[in-house]
Amino acid sequence: MNLCVDGNEIDAARAVELLERSGRLAAVLGWILRQHVLERELARIAAEEDVTSALAASAVTAFQAGAGLPGDAALGEWLAGRGRSRAEFDRDVARRVRIEQLKHEVTRADLAEHFERRRMFLDCAVVTAFSLESKPAADDAVANLRASRPVERVENWVATVSWAELTRDLDDAPAAPTPGFVFGPVQLGTRFAVFRVNEVVSASLEDADVRRRVRDELFELWLAERLEQLDVSLVRT
Repeated sequence: MNLCVDGNEIDAARAVELLERSGRLAAVLGWILRQHVLERELARIAAEEDVTSALAASAVTAFQAGAGLPGDAALGEWLAGRGRSRAEFDRDVARRVRIEQLKHEVTRADLAEHFERRRMFLDCAVVTAFSLESKPAADDAVANLRASRPVERVENWVATVSWAELTRDLDDAPAAPTPGFVFGPVQLGTRFAVFRVNEVVSASLEDADVRRRVRDELFELWLAERLEQLDVSLVRT
């Protein structure tokens, strides 16, 4: 298969040459190799067709329930409105199921250990951030908050953030947050921010979002290891 531009065909050799000139060749090759490894592993998973088919059928049923599409006729009409066939949809679902099977297979043994290594980046804190115009005003706000006095007529907002990310540039921040902890000021542009911890949200593998994030991180590490083992050379003709 060649790419045709303004009636001129660009073959693979020419495409590689253009990518090399643009400085994008390494990035594109990286994606190609990643996909090569993924497809190779998915082909192995595809041998377990009975398991995949059962899980795919369950995934389709769950999708229909969530989208309010009872029955095959409703699903077919919904797909037709988006220019897709049922066969294409079923192939996409089966592929996603195989990817999930592969992720489960390669990460389950090390999931808990990786979670513990990453826990400090997964633990979150619900904080109130106060925005002040000057450092002296911010210093006064810190003193008031630490003395449990109100900070009035100051712009503020509440957010849930990763504690490690929030405090990565603070040398005196504790390793773990505690409710009531106040820190700052931190200069943000022309203003100064002061933060108060309202609540600690400890990460848990029982949380589906946390489990998915940890598993995806571990899966990417596994893929990177497989890529390092490849014997790759660029043969010029």
